[in-house]
Amino acid sequence: MTEEEGFVSWMRSSYDFVEGWGDLLNANDISQDFKNSTGRTISCNMIGRLVGSAFSAIRRSITNVLTLISQLRVCRGKENVLRDDTMCEKWSKVDSSDAEFRLRSPTCEGVLSFTKTATYCRKCTQTAWRSLTKDQSCSHNDSDSFLDLDENDKDDLNSLWDKLKNKIGDMARDNEKLSLLLESQKENLCENDVRKRKWHPRIIQLCLTLWARSPQAYNDLRESGFLVLPTGRLLRYYKHSIKQEADFNRDVMHWMHIEAKKHGKEDSWTGGIIFDEMSIQEDLHISKRDGKWKLVGFVDNGSDNQVFDLLLKGKKEPQLATHVLQLVYLAGNGFRFPIAHYPTKEATALQLTNIFWKAVSVLSSWGFQVQYACMDGSSSNRSFIKMHFDGNPRHEAFMMPNLFNPLQKVIFIMDPSHIFKKIRNNLLKSGFANFHVRQLKHKGNYITWEHWIRAYQWDQRNNSVRVHRRLTDEHLFPNPQQKMRNKLAEQVLDVDMLSLMKDYQHSTTNTGLGSTIELLENTSTLVKNFRDVRPITSWDDERLKQNEVVLNWFTAWEEDIKKSNLPKKEQEASLMSYQTRDDIASLLMGFKQLCYQKVTQKMGSTVPARLNSDIVENLFCQQRAKFNGSNSNPTYLQYCNTMNSIILGQSTKSQKSNTSDNCATPFALSTSQPLKRRKLSVIN
Repeated sequence: MTEEEGFVSWMRSSYDFVEGWGDLLNANDISQDFKNSTGRTISCNMIGRLVGSAFSAIRRSITNVLTLISQLRVCRGKENVLRDDTMCEKWSKVDSSDAEFRLRSPTCEGVLSFTKTATYCRKCTQTAWRSLTKDQSCSHNDSDSFLDLDENDKDDLNSLWDKLKNKIGDMARDNEKLSLLLESQKENLCENDVRKRKWHPRIIQLCLTLWARSPQAYNDLRESGFLVLPTGRLLRYYKHSIKQEADFNRDVMHWMHIEAKKHGKEDSWTGGIIFDEMSIQEDLHISKRDGKWKLVGFVDNGSDNQVFDLLLKGKKEPQLATHVLQLVYLAGNGFRFPIAHYPTKEATALQLTNIFWKAVSVLSSWGFQVQYACMDGSSSNRSFIKMHFDGNPRHEAFMMPNLFNPLQKVIFIMDPSHIFKKIRNNLLKSGFANFHVRQLKHKGNYITWEHWIRAYQWDQRNNSVRVHRRLTDEHLFPNPQQKMRNKLAEQVLDVDMLSLMKDYQHSTTNTGLGSTIELLENTSTLVKNFRDVRPITSWDDERLKQNEVVLNWFTAWEEDIKKSNLPKKEQEASLMSYQTRDDIASLLMGFKQLCYQKVTQKMGSTVPARLNSDIVENLFCQQRAKFNGSNSNPTYLQYCNTMNSIILGQSTKSQKSNTSDNCATPFALSTSQPLKRRKLSVIN
């Protein structure tokens, strides 16, 4: 039994006899020595060292100390592991003559912390790298420690081990990454000082990805002793080598420039800006930035917008941010990178204009060309587009010259996922009940949501194998949360819904479904084309012709209603909302112009499936759930701290490009700058 175990055992036994301590509990001097069950002298001053100098010899204090000590667990070292800096001890079990031998570090911590679940301390964990052999055995002579195998069995076992070593060696030679991992383990096994260990950049990148997703899981893997891995503190330095703050950051742009070079393709340098807003918690935090304390959580729309607000209001009025505006660059080959974010209070059209053109200017200075802007159909985004045109944006095909290079064009495109939801919402509002505000009408036939409900009920009632197997009550009767889901909107407008509606028409005497089927023929074309992952490389691509047919159908529907003798109010009720009609025109006209630019100027191809706000929405989902513990409403400080984890944890190329790619390399590994930087430069 070790000294620490004997001491703890003595204290636990003493705890049951606190009432019998008598004069000791009332004594002013507790320096009296006692002997434990093993005969070792234990000084009561050890209690004072445990509880500090404020300890007083009263019954309650000593009872609390004994309660604390009774819960201590002794480090039991490591079994069958030995290094040059380990020692062997004989441990005897209580009330038994059996004994076991344990290997412990000379600097063993003795007892375990209350939060540790393992049976050995950190010092002993670091000794667990080489198997115990007879040449490195302890000073004891225990014949049961090793199996005495027959000579033939020993030869067979050695033969199997040689084959296994050769197989592992062949795998390491064939697999570069496995070889790198084994070499890293070999170099760092014999280095006890973690500060002197050296790591390959790929090892750092892999560990940083794991640590960013779950620090606790990474620490468990590291402390398990199966692998020698970098410390969390070192990884934290790599992660925070770039400070994420509002507005454009020179280091972030440098990082993006390095990652774009890794792809080695010209179409990494031409792309667009996708932006969207996410709601955050109104909260104020104090954070240390560049050696100074700073309040984080106020609205910050950039220096230009601050000047405009000051001119308009005549005073500087700080406000807590309720949203975050995120800008993401997306190249033609799928390369993506978050370039900037702003804490806002729902950005206005003027603020969006200043931020967008500043982004175009900054990207241009780093060699990136912005061809388009993609956004959802919020009111501020629509106003943002209209601010760039004197008249109707349709007359200019939603395209205007670049303010910094008039020879180039910038196209404004609405998010197709948003458009599908807007079309579905217009159909939900179409009917003859009191709560319906529209009665969509095409060629004398009404298009109502009742057609979708009856077709769904008919499919459930009459078909053992349903025509539209994915259709559920959530599609037909969505609540406010379900209305925000892209899939539910697309699946009531796709080709499966078209097939169901045609079968329903053949099985009923209802002849008023012709216009509904025409609408589904066009919406199913949009869903199919803008979810297609095949790139458009030719101006003669059939999908461009199909999109042109869809645009002409919606335009003809609008013109027919406006030429009718219906009152103005009834004309608007017979059509989808003007916002939806403008969004459809923006998507189809803008996408056509974008494909024309890329094909004619040989700037790469266009993948329709990537032209949406899903990249930004995916970033928001990671902010809410993946890194902040299912926090649907993070603060702005949490948002900033999570950005580097997202960049390092996801691929720098969109998966919709049909290719796989590595995550971003930590910025400190790509530059010669130190891990801890004192100042951070910001582009003004």
